[in-house]
Amino acid sequence: MFAVGRGKVYDRVAREIRLPEIGEIFNPTWSPDDRYIAFSALVNGFTDLFRYDLQDSQLERLTNDAYADLEPVWSPDGRKIAFVTDRFSTSLANLDPGNYRLALMDVATGRIEPLPGFAEGKNIDPQWGPDAKSLYFVSDRNGISNVYRLDLGSRALFQVTNLYSGASGITPLSPALSVAQQTGQLVFTVYQAAGFSLYTIDSPPVLAGTPVTGSVAARSPASPASPASPPPPAVLPPRDRMPSEIVALMAQPDSGLPTDTEFAVKPYGPGLSLDYIAQPYLAVGADRFGTFVGGGASLYWSDMLGNRNLVTVLQVNGGFKDVSALVAYLNSRHRWNWGVVAQQVPYYSGQYRAGVDLANGVYIERIDLFRQINRQVAVITAYPFNPVQRIELSAGVNNISFDLQRELRYTSLATGGLVFDTTAALDHPPAINLATTSGALVFDNSFFGATSPVLGQRYRVEVDPTVGTINWVGVLGDFRKYVMPLR
Repeated sequence: MFAVGRGKVYDRVAREIRLPEIGEIFNPTWSPDDRYIAFSALVNGFTDLFRYDLQDSQLERLTNDAYADLEPVWSPDGRKIAFVTDRFSTSLANLDPGNYRLALMDVATGRIEPLPGFAEGKNIDPQWGPDAKSLYFVSDRNGISNVYRLDLGSRALFQVTNLYSGASGITPLSPALSVAQQTGQLVFTVYQAAGFSLYTIDSPPVLAGTPVTGSVAARSPASPASPASPPPPAVLPPRDRMPSEIVALMAQPDSGLPTDTEFAVKPYGPGLSLDYIAQPYLAVGADRFGTFVGGGASLYWSDMLGNRNLVTVLQVNGGFKDVSALVAYLNSRHRWNWGVVAQQVPYYSGQYRAGVDLANGVYIERIDLFRQINRQVAVITAYPFNPVQRIELSAGVNNISFDLQRELRYTSLATGGLVFDTTAALDHPPAINLATTSGALVFDNSFFGATSPVLGQRYRVEVDPTVGTINWVGVLGDFRKYVMPLR
């Protein structure tokens, strides 16, 4: 979306244009007849040039490729657009990015041609001169950003400024200069004294610049060659450095790589492989009640794309009744996500009592241990309607069994020796068997702050019918609205 407004009224938006197919818009530029606006925009991760017709309310895509096209500017006659691109220096086959260069597009035909520039650095922020015969731009060919002029007739390059700190904006690609279309006066920004300052040039001899004697790469085919470049002033001494083999190798992205015919190609296999193991543990203990050995580990499995996931957990703390185990599988390959889970989890509670039987001369200890063992097998599924709303469904069976045991220990008061030690099972409640189902509508568009949501809302409406040993229907309604009084 961008807003349009021209004339002497600056306190209101004359027109708002929404472009839902475009992610972000940069560097808009007016055509001389005020009918079109050209701009650079980000679409699906790529930056291309667009033109919007204000009269017919039509959007036209001028470039459509994997190269970056930035900072368009319309020529005074409206026939051409100068812009910044890496299409003449980047190798997509080798994933070797090149420096930004200047290009010229014929608006009528869409033909794009490279303009002379410097290979050693960036060439950005093109600005037309009033006569449409010159193009001013910023380059850091020697490590310092300065303003240069390109004579479009002779294709010769001239240096306009020679600054120590450079002509630059906030970022390396920020616009740093502007040219008045009536007078030709040039304005540029310079970073100094912890801030940016504006400087102007209106002298014709200064605007003409001095001929560039350094290396000029990326000339048009008709342009003559140029002498070797002088030592860059931005490089720290000593300037006569020995050539670096590492830098030379980094400039060759395909050096040493095998040919594409040496790579085996086979269909993707969704087999599971071990991702990682959570911290395993092993515990051994001994006290007056006996010895204890336990341990456990958690293993996480998935395929390469993460569409299929498996979790296995095992904890052993004694006999089979004391084993905690979990196996859960989730398949998110399609929009309908589904999974299966099976688990056994024991819960413990108990009491300890002790007393003295003076008649028999013994010290009596009684330990009652109560176990509740939950076993579950369930199928779960979820379907998202959009990024913030989904439906969740599940069905399963639960078995809840109980176990009660009592241990008695008699210790002689006279000798301190163990007289009697026995463990017996006691009567306990019968098992509970349940068939469970659940359905929920979930919404969540909240934004999290440092510790909790700060904006948006959440709600969950859930119904959980359960039948079996016990029958009931659980209903849950949860609505939360997050408000930030002070932003």
